Amino acid sequence: MAFAKLLIRIIPPQLVYYLLGFLRAAPKPMNPRPEEQEILDGAEKFTYGGAGDKVAWTWGDGPLVIFIHGWAGCGGQLAPLADAAAKAGFQVVVFDLGAHGISAGKRVGFNSIMADIVGISNGLGKPVYAYVGHSAGGLCAMAARRAGLISAEQFICINAPFYPYPGTQSFKKLLDAPERVMVQSRRFFAKQFDTPWDELKAGHAYKKSETQAKQPLSGLLLMYDEGDKIVDHRNGEKIQKLWSGSKLVKSKGLGHNRILADKTTQDKAVKFLVNARAEQSPA
Repeated sequence: MAFAKLLIRIIPPQLVYYLLGFLRAAPKPMNPRPEEQEILDGAEKFTYGGAGDKVAWTWGDGPLVIFIHGWAGCGGQLAPLADAAAKAGFQVVVFDLGAHGISAGKRVGFNSIMADIVGISNGLGKPVYAYVGHSAGGLCAMAARRAGLISAEQFICINAPFYPYPGTQSFKKLLDAPERVMVQSRRFFAKQFDTPWDELKAGHAYKKSETQAKQPLSGLLLMYDEGDKIVDHRNGEKIQKLWSGSKLVKSKGLGHNRILADKTTQDKAVKFLVNARAEQSPA
């Protein structure tokens, strides 16, 4: 990494973009905790993706809910929350994104995360009732929705960023990158969304496209922790301004990842899904 810090200061700006691609290595694998693995062991394991080399788990019966972990996470993180939803009457799916957990892959980007969300959704042969995304998983689910690649009646975003600034911030911190390099970094991440950086910064992922303009908004629950050091909890208010009727709940002292294992958070998320389903059922 010391060599990369030096190199990024001396190579021409146009080559920084390619160095970023090289540095986009697979994150260090995260393993499920014992209680998470126990839930996965009791589920039906299957593979997805064109090569069938990515791993997912499903259990429960009812409307389909897909759970999406974030960058450097794993599907097991969401297993307790998914299990609570399964017990409330839903079929749930958790999966390891490519280059995460036990799924194959050597590189990861926001575009590959979106591709995996779309791929697993299309391979299940059943309409998706809801997506629940943590961090980058939430952002990418909303971006895929904005692009018309997925749809659902309900969405839940947990500590999801308003735009992909955590990626650029981590890059700056990792390499102590100067501004000329950060310009290329923003361009690099913007290309993964096929959207200009300024539009991403304005909340592009949480807006409607022109073709969606006359369609009603899906239900949206936003969940943030005030102690999150990766995603500012005030991103929730920014999204609320763009998504009429969305609901925002906040916790304290859980941070970016521990919120997923919090029983109160799980109960509120499942209650949102159950109540939304009840409101749509005929009397």
